[in-house]
Amino acid sequence: MSKRFREAPDMAAFIARIARAMVRRAAEGDLEALSALRDMRESIDQAMTDATNALKAEGYSYSQIGFELGITKQSVHKMANRQPAADAKRAISA
Repeated sequence: MSKRFREAPDMAAFIARIARAMVRRAAEGDLEALSALRDMRESIDQAMTDATNALKAEGYSYSQIGFELGITKQSVHKMANRQPAADAKRAISA
């Protein structure tokens, strides 16, 4: 159940560099960079939900997942049951 993937920290660092570059572009007046950051955040939020649900399906507890994320098991449970961003937008506009 507990596999370690060495490339995960490298991938996270790469994504952080991309985000910082998008922030610099937005700070220079590129409004499209700001909306791209929003889209990135929504994608990452959905990826966190998907990963949480996959880990639960593999037998990890909300406590274990929360410990790794530095959040409470209640926050993990809330994240796991979150609506996808597109569904949430439709619910608000309905």
